[in-house]
Amino acid sequence: MDSRGGPRRAAARRRARRILGWSLRVWPARHRTRLGASMVDTAADVVAERADAGRGAEARELVAEWVALLVAGLRLRREDLSSGAATWSVGWTRDVRFAVRTLLRAPSFTAVVVLTLGLGIGANAAVFALVDGVLLRPPPYEDPDDLVLVWNAIPGSGERIAVAGPDAAEIEASVEGFAAVGFALRTLDGALEGADGAEARHVRLAAATPDFFATLGVEPALGRGFADDDAREAAGPEASTVLVSHDLWAAALNADPDVVGRTLRLNGRPAVVAGVLPRDFTLLLPPDAGMATDVDVWVPLSVPLSTLHRTEGRLLDQDSDNTGAVVARLAPGTSLAQARAELDALAARLRSEVPFYAESGLGFDVRPLRDDATAHARPVLLALMAGVAGVLLIACLNIATLMMVRSAGRRTEFAVRTSLGAGRARLVRQLLVESVVLVGLGLAAAVVLARGALAVFATRVPATLAPPEPLGLEPRTLAFMAALAGGGAVVFGLLPALGRTASASPGRRLRGRPRSRGQGVLVAAEVALSLVLVVGAGLLVRTVDALAATDPGFEAEGALAFHVSLRVPDRYRSPADRARYAEDVQRRIEALPGVGTVGWVGVLPLSGQRWVQPYGLPGQAESEWRSNRADFRVASSGYFEAVGARLLEGRAFTPDEDRNERERVVVVDEALARRVAPSGSALGSVVGIPLDGAAVEARVVGVVGTIRQDRLDADGREAIYVPYRQEASRDVAFVVRTEGDPVRLIADVRAAVRAVDPGVPAYDLRTLTSYVDEAMAPRRFALSLLLGFAALALLCAAVGLYGVVAFDASRRTRDLGLRMAVGAGRRDVLRSVLATALRPGATGLAAGVVLAVAVSGGFRSLLYGIDALDPLTWAVSVAVVAAVAAVASGVPAWRASRLSPVEALRSE
Repeated sequence: MDSRGGPRRAAARRRARRILGWSLRVWPARHRTRLGASMVDTAADVVAERADAGRGAEARELVAEWVALLVAGLRLRREDLSSGAATWSVGWTRDVRFAVRTLLRAPSFTAVVVLTLGLGIGANAAVFALVDGVLLRPPPYEDPDDLVLVWNAIPGSGERIAVAGPDAAEIEASVEGFAAVGFALRTLDGALEGADGAEARHVRLAAATPDFFATLGVEPALGRGFADDDAREAAGPEASTVLVSHDLWAAALNADPDVVGRTLRLNGRPAVVAGVLPRDFTLLLPPDAGMATDVDVWVPLSVPLSTLHRTEGRLLDQDSDNTGAVVARLAPGTSLAQARAELDALAARLRSEVPFYAESGLGFDVRPLRDDATAHARPVLLALMAGVAGVLLIACLNIATLMMVRSAGRRTEFAVRTSLGAGRARLVRQLLVESVVLVGLGLAAAVVLARGALAVFATRVPATLAPPEPLGLEPRTLAFMAALAGGGAVVFGLLPALGRTASASPGRRLRGRPRSRGQGVLVAAEVALSLVLVVGAGLLVRTVDALAATDPGFEAEGALAFHVSLRVPDRYRSPADRARYAEDVQRRIEALPGVGTVGWVGVLPLSGQRWVQPYGLPGQAESEWRSNRADFRVASSGYFEAVGARLLEGRAFTPDEDRNERERVVVVDEALARRVAPSGSALGSVVGIPLDGAAVEARVVGVVGTIRQDRLDADGREAIYVPYRQEASRDVAFVVRTEGDPVRLIADVRAAVRAVDPGVPAYDLRTLTSYVDEAMAPRRFALSLLLGFAALALLCAAVGLYGVVAFDASRRTRDLGLRMAVGAGRRDVLRSVLATALRPGATGLAAGVVLAVAVSGGFRSLLYGIDALDPLTWAVSVAVVAAVAAVASGVPAWRASRLSPVEALRSE
């Protein structure tokens, strides 16, 4: 052998050991420690033997051995991972089974925590879905945040009014900050004729400029939108072009895919369908815009906006009113303030050109479309959101209290497990599993409860609060609520293993007594928040009672109402024709058994429709009328009796005035009568009113009680009634006074109307009480939810207080036994235990009063007939919360006072 073989092999062995050692880094630690060195030595010897064959042979052998060791290490690591996964799976499965058994051994605790989580998360998810659907979810328009509504505003009146068509044309031509401007006239009612003599179908119609839908960024689902030629055709004798809603297409046109180009009979005229609007399209406008959100048929405006007559002084009657909704899209880079400045400049120019605008100071107001359309619903929904958020916070506090009480009571269990070898990590893992199981069960209960609440909302939410699209449960909302409430449950569930209790020695924990640190603070917070919710619910109870006791000015019980629309070009063209039709309907309905008086009116009270006109007081010049605005109603001779209005003075209209126009006469309400004759009778006084676009004088022949036309919670404007024959509106509402249940006459009344003219359908047949109920519906809905929230909050506070007092009594069992053994009576024990509850209860009540006073300003927008600091409501609310707290703490205290001294001393 070469004399250099020994050193060469030794050097090769050293190199191989150094390089092969790197391959051991992928080996599991326990295998590397036990086998690594010997495996490297063996492989290095094999490499060293190849050193005599040359560098190439040595390198090849080194690579082969390095790869072999690497593969062996990867195989060992894979085996360890498989074994560890199996061990981990078995360990966690065992923990879950143990957690379930532990929770089942405390069924009351488990049920309360799961139910609290379910109610807190589920109620928040359901209410947030409602708030999201109405206030947060963007409407189905292109870039909806760029859309604005433009109004006319009269300074000092506090009232905004729709914009006249010519002014809309001026806005489109002059305001460079608007990229597009659309205009739509107020919604009208019409009839879609059925095939083969079938009864006509009531539809809602709206006329709009050709660029109205382009401004909104809405494309038809079928066909096309309006074009400029459509407007010219609508003005001629040819068939007009229309767009139909998705609902009408599905219900009346059988979802015909070939509907584009089909000819319909609309109000007696042919109409060609140009397109079908998307399923999710709805007109998002505020209630006072005078337009329904569920328009069935859209027609192009037949004349250019600039050719419409400007309604100077708003003296035109409702049927010839050329005002409507102006929707505009902000140009890129234009702010709302810049657009408002341009509108102010335009208003200044119009005031210099139009006399009425100069006299009235008429200007423009521009508001974001989304905010304006949902402003009426925002106070109620935000109040509900605040209430349900309070419930969630109370639920979290309650869960924290229960977790801390239960954990403090498990000191002995933790001590025994620690003495048997369980470390802090093992306790943490077990408590974590228990908390996760509780949260999982609570989340499952929340999903069930939230879906049930949404199903109730779908049928109970008032129309003014209902979202345009069906309510749905958002997974992100559930996840957020679960993280908020469930996270608290997990944190407080882990406290025993993370706090000082876990670090104490087992002997110390076995000898010591559990304490209830922090629970009193949590219970006090629950009581405080509960009082706020109870006060809010109490104020709403008083509000709803005040609304129910409010006299609307008419007798809603026993009356049936319905509408007809006489917008048929070949019939009912003159006021006399329309008056004869109304009399024919009246006679047929009065012939039905159980029917008393029948009357008709242009606009029903509390129907959501407005007809407001200026008027002139005796001796007042026409230029001064702008300061007077009254609800304007056309009515028949039998209307006041049918609706149940009080005739205070004079007379109602006569049947002859229903048919003939001999003298201009009016009936006014008592509010207007006081203005006409402040110190005497208004009968015989002459007032000015607008009729047929001109100012006329009319004699007051009667005074009726004030009828609340717009809202139940406000007196509103004065009212003027004129005989129907003098201003025969094409939209008529009938009121039928019945002797029994009005609902049973609906079918007979519908048949009677159809017998007069099958082409004029009766629609919206319902009782007058439904209008009153709708006026109260938002507050009743808020009341029902807040009562539920308050009850849930009280229940959570009671459970938390009960748990703290019961835990305190259980940890003091031996002390109480000693006191009873040396002569203490049951009353002494009762007082001693109750002292534990008095501190958090009294502290919570005091803090709740302060908190409720601080947030009472948020209640005012929902209240009516009562002050937010009403003493009776506050006294009752405090008494209710105090009574619940007394019962919750008194039950465990009474049980403790009934203990036998022998059993108490034997308990430890």
